[in-house]
Amino acid sequence: NGATSYTWSPSASLSSPNGATVTSSTPITETYTVIGATGTCTNSAQVVVTVTTNPVVSVVASPSVICSGSTSSLTASGASTYTWSPVVTPISPNGSVVSSTPNTTTIYNITGASTLGCLGTTSTTITVVPTPTVSAIANPLTICAGKISTLTAIGATNYTWSPSGGNAASASVSP
Repeated sequence: NGATSYTWSPSASLSSPNGATVTSSTPITETYTVIGATGTCTNSAQVVVTVTTNPVVSVVASPSVICSGSTSSLTASGASTYTWSPVVTPISPNGSVVSSTPNTTTIYNITGASTLGCLGTTSTTITVVPTPTVSAIANPLTICAGKISTLTAIGATNYTWSPSGGNAASASVSP
């Protein structure tokens, strides 16, 4: 301000090199010089536009694979504040830690903002493994004392028999 006409340089990243107000789209930190003129009298001033990098946001899911109905904790870092999509309730004041109990495998998109408002994004996936439907049969179902019944489980990949039948899909017992 203070003159009747203005010329800015360098002009490559400016919306217009003339005028009291210009818009900079510089991708790097740059020093601009403005020459103001009133009649034949001129003066100049400089202004530095500082460009900062966007935050590099990272997320850790613990655990990243859960059983249906279980909860995972997601912790973001690299920015000052965070926005999550789908929306989850933050545990920490700046939104960096959230807890989620998704019903199905879900991709979370996280946007982190620096104190200047610069943005960085990332995503993470919580894989939901369905709860198995397990059933067991005994053959024979009724036995005499000292005889053996074979127990067979179906519906999962790993089994544990209780009180002491082992961990295979089948177990022979003599209660």
